[in-house]
Amino acid sequence: MKPTVISQDTPWGEIPSLLLPAYGETWLMVAIVMLFVVTLGGLVGVVLFNASPRGL
Repeated sequence: MKPTVISQDTPWGEIPSLLLPAYGETWLMVAIVMLFVVTLGGLVGVVLFNASPRGL
């Protein structure tokens, strides 16, 4: 897959067709990272809380 580069002579009508897929890819990457962060952060939080003197 050849990357698309916006040059100075790209018509304005083609820009939305380039940007909209990029927004989708960005949100997908953010969602994947957030899934890891919430999962790992939750596990670490539970372990730290239970290991503390006030823990279960």
